[in-house]
Amino acid sequence: MMLSSGQQDRVRVIFRRVVREVWIVTAAYRGHRGGSTVTWLSAASIDAAQPTVLVGLAPNHFTAELVEASGEFAAHLLREDQAELAWHFAAISGRNHDKLAGLECEPAAGGLPLLRDCLARVTCRVYDRKATGDRTYYWADVVDVRELGNARPLTDQAWFAGLPDSRRRMLGEQLLSDVEQQRPWQAEWRSSLSAGDRRPERG
Repeated sequence: MMLSSGQQDRVRVIFRRVVREVWIVTAAYRGHRGGSTVTWLSAASIDAAQPTVLVGLAPNHFTAELVEASGEFAAHLLREDQAELAWHFAAISGRNHDKLAGLECEPAAGGLPLLRDCLARVTCRVYDRKATGDRTYYWADVVDVRELGNARPLTDQAWFAGLPDSRRRMLGEQLLSDVEQQRPWQAEWRSSLSAGDRRPERG
C-alpha cells in the first residue's frame, strides 16, 4: 500500500513534531573507517547495569557495511554548536573519502574511531540485527561511555532549520536516491515474512 502525496505530506508534518538528537556513528574494519550522521538511535533497555542501544542504518551506506563487518560502533552525541560536523558526515559518502581525516580521534582497539569533540560518546558491541530493506536495525550492548561536556544536544529540528536551502535540497535528493534503491529490498523483505510475522498474537 502506497500513500497518496497528500497523505505523505501529513505523515511528514506529524513526525517532524518529534524531536530527535543528532549523533555521529563511526565504525571501522580492516583499515577502513567511516561515519554517518544518524537520528534513528535510542536507548533500548531500562537496565542501567546492562544498557543497550538500538540504531537504524541505511544498508546501502558505507557505515552500515563497516558495522556489519566489525560488529561494533561508537555513537557520538553532538552539541547544539556542532551543526557543521553533522553536515560533514551527512554530505558525502565515506566509501571513497575518509570523513575522519583531520578530526581529532582517540586510539581504540580494532581502529574504531572515537571522536574527542562531542557532548557524549558510547561504544557499543552488536548482539542482534534485523534487516528490513530501508534500514538495518542493530541492537548493541554499551561497553563504554564517556560524558565529554555539559551542553544542550543538537536536535534534528534545529539542524534542519539551520541548513541553507542548497544543503536542504541536497539532503532531499539523497533521501530520494536512498528510497529508490531501498524500496525493492523492503518489498523483498515484506514478501518473505510469514503470516506469524505479519500478525502478532493478541493477548
